[in-house]
Amino acid sequence: MKPLFLLLCCASVRAWAAWNVATEFRVVRLPISSGLEIVELFSEERTTREATAMVERMLGDGRAVLVAELFGTVADGDQLLAEDVTEHRYPTEYESPNPRLAPSRASGLAIPAAPTVMEVKNIGTTLKSSPAVWAGGAVIQASIATQRVSHPGNFRYEYGIRADGIKYVIEQPKFVTKNTRTIIVARSGIPTLVGCYLDHEKPEQLELHIVTLTASGTAEPKVEAEPVGSTGMARVELRRYRLPVADGVRARIAIERGDIAADEILRKLAAEGKATLAECVSLPTYPWRQSLHENVLEVRYPTEFDARGGGPPTLAVDKRAAAFWALPPSVNRDNWRHFLGPHRTVVTPDYIPLPPQQMFEVMNVGSVFEIEIDPYYATESAALLNVNDKQIENNGFIRRLDVADHQGERLYDYQPVFTERRTMTNRALPIGKWVLETFHRRTAPNDDVEITIARLKTNRFTLKTP
Repeated sequence: MKPLFLLLCCASVRAWAAWNVATEFRVVRLPISSGLEIVELFSEERTTREATAMVERMLGDGRAVLVAELFGTVADGDQLLAEDVTEHRYPTEYESPNPRLAPSRASGLAIPAAPTVMEVKNIGTTLKSSPAVWAGGAVIQASIATQRVSHPGNFRYEYGIRADGIKYVIEQPKFVTKNTRTIIVARSGIPTLVGCYLDHEKPEQLELHIVTLTASGTAEPKVEAEPVGSTGMARVELRRYRLPVADGVRARIAIERGDIAADEILRKLAAEGKATLAECVSLPTYPWRQSLHENVLEVRYPTEFDARGGGPPTLAVDKRAAAFWALPPSVNRDNWRHFLGPHRTVVTPDYIPLPPQQMFEVMNVGSVFEIEIDPYYATESAALLNVNDKQIENNGFIRRLDVADHQGERLYDYQPVFTERRTMTNRALPIGKWVLETFHRRTAPNDDVEITIARLKTNRFTLKTP
């Protein structure tokens, strides 16, 4: 029985692996002016080849940049993982700067704190795919997860100022994460736009994530055969614009009246300089499956601080006591005998090194969309769409004075100001028409309105017998 069992297993594996699926993942950055046109072409399967040709031309003449590209092949029904990441190490805890290493007043340099604890963040590109071949290799369904993590720079905190004006500084990294999780249904060899993102550092740029699935194997697709059914894939598109209050109110009235398409109204205002594109989402999805679009910037801010070295308010005290109280507590414990010994001369230092922030928390600033289509309420002209829209903004930092010692040094802490908006909608959305999704009046420190419009499109594929 054992040889027979092994034979049956091998036969099953050969049948299961009759198809291989090659997956190509491209990350392309291009200007908004041409990027929105390409996104529009990618929204329908009949114009996808035209969109692909435009991307290739722009890459060839330098108007677009190929940021990353991954490629891998996996058997039908298996899982693919492809990634290209680099470890980025950054400090999370510090010790006070060394007074002897301080720059002179004439140099104008800042005094960096010495790191004591480091953490690691992987930056780069990751692709996960689980494809299933349909219709003799003509159509492929795949669960797709793409992620792009970048490091555009650092936040710099000036946490203290010396008596002579030289500053104490620490830096914390910025990490931008662009993440998509969804299910797509596509023809073999035809690219699919799975993600569209605005750049946090360069808002005039769009970043497109494009996936191409290609089936190959012992069986060949026969696209001329009689149809045996059909399947489809939906695409949810969201555009968010920011406008002055008066223009925003007029645009909302015009959108609700329906005289002109909502997208045309807002794009015209953007061309006139009265509106700014704040978010662009083009997410393929499958009914009854939750899809995710995430575009966030990690903001690291201090939440716990080392004990402050306090001290006498004036210099009218013994210099040994002044020097003792001015040093940080960790130095006090290590060097207590230096101040008790009768034969040691202690001189008050030219400045007192201040301990920096020691612990940091992270807030993801940006937008997260969770989208789901209910198949029970879908028709040829409309579908029930659920959108969970969460947006967090960073409105800068409040710098507060923490310590001012008798030598004129000052120590500050930084605390961020975050604004969060969240909307959950569940309604029937017409197929192919832009409609008003949300309207927000933003107040201090902003003074404008935010309009989000949504559109639902469907692409159907006829399944053929092999």
